Amino acid sequence: MASDGHNFAIFVEAGTGKSMVVSEVCKSKDRHVQVVCSTGIACEVYDKNKLANPPTTVQSFPGIGTAKAPFHKVVDKSVKDEDLRRRLIATEWVIWDECSMSSARMLLLFHERTRKVRGSNLPFGGIQDIVVGDWLKLQPVKSKFNDGTPMFKHGLFERSERASGATDSQPHYGANVFIQDLYYAVD
Repeated sequence: MASDGHNFAIFVEAGTGKSMVVSEVCKSKDRHVQVVCSTGIACEVYDKNKLANPPTTVQSFPGIGTAKAPFHKVVDKSVKDEDLRRRLIATEWVIWDECSMSSARMLLLFHERTRKVRGSNLPFGGIQDIVVGDWLKLQPVKSKFNDGTPMFKHGLFERSERASGATDSQPHYGANVFIQDLYYAVD
């Protein structure tokens, strides 16, 4: 599925082998894969797996930082770094681990940053995305600039899954049913 260019999700409980699957996916693409995690601690599980690119936080990879500012200021600030721009343009796949701990605001910041740098209106600027998590774990944290809404409650989450090229003639879990199930499980 990953090597065919599909965006997809791995949502299972802790201890079921998500990190092992992610490590295998990374081996198949080599240096154009970036693992991003919602926390630095979550990145540590990959340190021993000899990835071509070391895992980093979802805030660090696209230059979002702490995101403690109004939306447009966070996006505009991070668009100016040339090294960051080169890295985002070269990246083919992003694997977002512990995505269930990330908010809708972080999803939108990540999308807007990558979209602007890559010059594409596709989700994440056309970078293939694989999201990994356990929706029954910790929820996003609320703050002054972040209302803590889980990322799956934003329409972009559904669009990024559907942007994989899946059609009605191909088997796939209907995005609307999946989103409804998440609402029921988390609320």
